[in-house]
Amino acid sequence: MKQALNKDWAWIVFLLGVTAFFFWPIISGTQGYYYGDYFLQQYPWAKAYAESVRRFSLPLWEGQIGSGFPLFAEGQCGGAHPLRWFLFSTLPFSMSYHAEFVMLFLVAALSTYFYARSMGISRAGSFFSTLAFVYGSAYAGLAIGLPALRTLAHFPLILLVLEKMTKKVSWQWVVLLSMVFALAFLGGMPQMALYSLFASTLYVIYSFKRVESQSSVRYLFFFLVSIILGLALSAIQLLPTLELFKQTARASGSLEFALEKSMNPLNVSTLFWPGFGLFLGFDFYIGLLPAIFAIYSGLDMRKDKRVCFFVSFSVFFIFLSLGRFNPLYVFLLRITKLFLFRTPSKFLFYACFGLAILAGMGWDKFFSQTEKRSFTRFFKGIFIGSTFLFATANIFSRLLKGPIFSYFEKYIREHVLGKAGHPHPLDHYLNTLSEYYGLLLERTAWHDPWFLAVLALWAALCFIFFCTPIRLKKGMAAAFLLLTLWDLSHYTEISTGFLGNRRGHEWVEPDGVARFLAENTHSYKTLEVVLDSAQETPRWLPNSNLIAGYASAGIYSPLVFQSYKEYMGEVGGVDDSTGFAKISADNISRNHEKLNRLGVRYLISKQALSIEGLEKVFEEGGTLIYENKNVLPRAYFENASRESGLNIEVMEESSSRINLKVKNPKEQQLIFSQLYYPGWQATIDGQPSRIFRADGIFQSVHLPEGNHEVEWKYVPYSFMAGAGISFMSLMVCFGLFLRGAKKT
Repeated sequence: MKQALNKDWAWIVFLLGVTAFFFWPIISGTQGYYYGDYFLQQYPWAKAYAESVRRFSLPLWEGQIGSGFPLFAEGQCGGAHPLRWFLFSTLPFSMSYHAEFVMLFLVAALSTYFYARSMGISRAGSFFSTLAFVYGSAYAGLAIGLPALRTLAHFPLILLVLEKMTKKVSWQWVVLLSMVFALAFLGGMPQMALYSLFASTLYVIYSFKRVESQSSVRYLFFFLVSIILGLALSAIQLLPTLELFKQTARASGSLEFALEKSMNPLNVSTLFWPGFGLFLGFDFYIGLLPAIFAIYSGLDMRKDKRVCFFVSFSVFFIFLSLGRFNPLYVFLLRITKLFLFRTPSKFLFYACFGLAILAGMGWDKFFSQTEKRSFTRFFKGIFIGSTFLFATANIFSRLLKGPIFSYFEKYIREHVLGKAGHPHPLDHYLNTLSEYYGLLLERTAWHDPWFLAVLALWAALCFIFFCTPIRLKKGMAAAFLLLTLWDLSHYTEISTGFLGNRRGHEWVEPDGVARFLAENTHSYKTLEVVLDSAQETPRWLPNSNLIAGYASAGIYSPLVFQSYKEYMGEVGGVDDSTGFAKISADNISRNHEKLNRLGVRYLISKQALSIEGLEKVFEEGGTLIYENKNVLPRAYFENASRESGLNIEVMEESSSRINLKVKNPKEQQLIFSQLYYPGWQATIDGQPSRIFRADGIFQSVHLPEGNHEVEWKYVPYSFMAGAGISFMSLMVCFGLFLRGAKKT
């Protein structure tokens, strides 16, 4: 066993075992990621993607959400990511969907381990760093979404390749780095891919002095070439996404939008007392012992350049994550007008990585000592300080309830109420504040189970540090790793969506409501009526309809078309990641004609609707389904009568193509209730025809009198141009690799 622990393969086996431990409900097939955004975005989009791949195509256009949507361009479905394509084309859907989670965690874990090894950290220290990073709040909390995982899993690999390039600058490493950059951008989260590019640039600046002088300029040049090639390789995804982005509200973002979900400075306390993320927004936690070792390592920042860099790296990204609480960050946003991305707290991902690497260095520092007197003094200070912090929270949260409530009510009125992403009335936020304050009192109670668990961990560490001789290093190391594993598994169980979003497979099984809609909707759509998102809403909200296989006029995506959001404003059904707008039954009644033109045949509601033209046709579990008697077909003449459908026969139809045989009694516009978007083409009797915009969002063609065959099809030039650029870039990479291999 002793000899095995001196080999990397043994620690890799341990990592595989830890991954199996964390993912056992997934691996064993008893649960899946089906809750929250997984149910409303990632699972249904994955299902649509799987169905397309099995037909040897890609979901370039999905006609069953919104009034049509370029799902591939949205990016989060990861349509061009090689790992996803391979899994979904070779494995059954449910297996491939969950295998992706496991494999992404393994990619992150293995690349973190080998990167730590390349930095001179011991095998045990590298394993310790990997535990802290992969199973702390970085992946298990801050990046829980599948697109973020798909993007960020490659960040440690980027640094590993850059570290290898400091030893030997070659074209093979350039090609590999380009590929990794491309995988990050193909992951589906451009924001985090750009942040990773920025973080890796900082790393290049740090490592520049460690490159041999004759190769330093070449090192920088090759890094720039890698970025360009990586972007070119991912053009198949980036160009369609950029085209879609221009159609959304995010193209004209605001300062308030860019500052949403900033990290409250109080979040730093969760490094030692996690669980407060329930009301602070999220935890910033890498494990109690890793945090202690990271700080212990940071004491050597004047002696060790590696430590100095990672301390600076971590502090810098914590500084950025403060967002609205950071005056300099706000000032820079005002000057640069870079309002494209929100959630500054996402910068914490990189701070977690820096702290995890420091934890590994602190591990080596501790176990290299012949006596532990200096560390025990340091540990006492950390323990006393964190205990004082908890005791302060316990006392002041009870003594100063009135002033604290007043402060947060003022904050809500000034920074939350009526702002982007906050559609609810004041009472809703005050009630939420009251609930969160109750959680604060609960979490700071001496008898709280979560507090007792953390206290037990502190007690175990105190016993080990103060009662175990330093000569028993192996026993201490094993105890530390087991305690950290228990700590992080307990943390993810209680405080993150990593485990909280798991549900049994019955969660995604269609119920009576979904089956009724799937059997009766046909070429029409449904609309999920959300009169108040703070109250009970229908189970099958927009996007989840893809699971059951029926179309919805609603949609949930951060890249919803601005024109569609405005068109649907008073009838709801659209969530661009800022929540559903509050609507009323009167809104629906006044805009009944919009529903007709959209092709909405059924409305789903948890509240009774008394609207002319609607008839209740189904009810189950408190969910009501109403049929719209005045709905129009998918294609209709400009006079918008139901009878116009009698002269229109659908010959062939798919998400990205429709072929019609039309008997036109007079020269007029033929409207196709599909979203007006670049890439759609129309022909009349085989001849190209200009597509006009109808009702602000639909497509129409000018149709002469008589019998005609009309076809619409989606041929996105952005995708074809991107695919061409990606293919040529791949050939360039192949040539560069052969050139490097020949020189070698």
